Amino acid sequence: MNTPLHVDRFEPIHDPRVKRPKKVKPATPFSYRFMIFYRFVLALVGGYILSALSAICIAELFVANPASAAMSATLIAFCVYCAAFIWVFMVQKTVKASLGIVIPSLVLWLIVQFLGN
Repeated sequence: MNTPLHVDRFEPIHDPRVKRPKKVKPATPFSYRFMIFYRFVLALVGGYILSALSAICIAELFVANPASAAMSATLIAFCVYCAAFIWVFMVQKTVKASLGIVIPSLVLWLIVQFLGN
């Protein structure tokens, strides 16, 4: 009968022709942490600015009924703030996240300036 000879003690084959995979350095944790911190600040500050400007624009556009305009502007601003926060962490590129907050903020600021606030 065949009996296993030291089955539990397999040793790897050391063949010089076999290429071993090179060790890959992990990404620096500081740069990753800084990127997450930047996105968090962008979501907090940029989302707030974007939602505040959208609330101002909506309130200025519908001045016929001030109470409804203020309530509608506030509710839409909450939605814009949540969407901006999600947007910042959803996209893969940090530059795209920044531009996705900065460009609409600039457009809304120009609209507010045009409306004469």
